[in-house]
Amino acid sequence: MMSHERNPLFRKGERNAFCLFYSSCLDEAVGKSWAYWDCSECEYKLNRDQQQDITSYCHDTTAYYDALADILD
Repeated sequence: MMSHERNPLFRKGERNAFCLFYSSCLDEAVGKSWAYWDCSECEYKLNRDQQQDITSYCHDTTAYYDALADILD
């Protein structure tokens, strides 16, 4: 029987930024002064929180390049 608990591990690996529990794992990692963590042994490693989907984005990056050029001039 699975425990149904998140399981961040202190080691380099892959993380799922779209997981419902990502922020809780991040808080735990920061609290324990971890520079990184791994989700590979967590039962939620493939979960995807639909509320975290990015719904708006810029279609034209020209404005960003123009702004950068103005700053660097």
